[in-house]
Amino acid sequence: MGLYNMFSKDIVKINDFVTLHILKIESLTPDLKKLIDDLILNIYSKGADTDISLVKVRILKYLKSKKGSTHEIGSTAEFFVHLYLNYSNFQQECLYENLEENSSPKGFDGYYSKDSEEWIMESKSGGILTKDITHHSKIQEAFKNLSEKISGKDNKNNPWRNAWRHVIAARSDKSIECQIKEISDKYDKGQYTDIKEYNIIPSSTIFLDGKTVVIDGVENNDFIKIKIKEWADKKEYKRMEIICITKKTKDIFEEYLNK
Repeated sequence: MGLYNMFSKDIVKINDFVTLHILKIESLTPDLKKLIDDLILNIYSKGADTDISLVKVRILKYLKSKKGSTHEIGSTAEFFVHLYLNYSNFQQECLYENLEENSSPKGFDGYYSKDSEEWIMESKSGGILTKDITHHSKIQEAFKNLSEKISGKDNKNNPWRNAWRHVIAARSDKSIECQIKEISDKYDKGQYTDIKEYNIIPSSTIFLDGKTVVIDGVENNDFIKIKIKEWADKKEYKRMEIICITKKTKDIFEEYLNK
C-alpha cells in the first residue's frame, strides 16, 4: 500500500540531525480508511481492545463531548500523528486512550522507539482562522513546550511519571520502563535534564476548515522548509523528526468513526 494513496507528502533532510515531513490529508480515501482500520487498535490501547466498533464509539463519544473546543481539535490532530508514526515503523510506547481521566494533567503526547532509540512526541494544532497561524510557529510551540517540561520549568506535573505509566500499559520493553522510571524519580527530586539530550518529534496540524486561500506558512512547502531550517539550525537537540500536517477539515476523523 503506497503512502501516496493516503497522504500527499514531502520528506526532506533539513540537516544531518533533522528530517521534516510535510503531509496533506484532503479526504477519507479507501486506502486511508484501511490504514486506520489496520492501526487503530494499536494506537488506542496497544491491542488490549479487540473490537474496532467499540473503540470507534469511545473515541467519537469523547470528541462529541469536546465539540468546538481545543480538546476536540487537539485529540483529532494527535491521532493522525500517531497514525503516521505507526505507519513509518516507529514503535508506539504509549496509548492514545486516556489514562489521565480523573488524575493529574497529561505529560508528553507520545513516546516512541525506533532502531534502539527513543523519541518524545508533542503535538500542537489549530484552525486556519487563528491569527498568524503557521506550521513553523506551531513547531516552535511544540518544541518550547517539550523543553519546559523536560527542564522542569513547567513542573506542574511530572511528565516522565505519565510516560512511565503509559509504557507499562503499552507493555513496552522492561529496559524502557526502567529508564523512564529512573528519570521520573530524579525529576521528582528536582534533578532535571535538557532537551538537547533527547530525540524529539515536534508536530503541527492545521485544519483548513474548507478555506481555499493558500498561505505560505501552511500550504507552501518550500516556504515551510526555509522557515523550519532557519529555526532548527539555531536550536539544540539530539535528533528531530518534524511533522507538519495540513488537513482539509477535522471532520475527516469523525467521518471515519461514524462508518
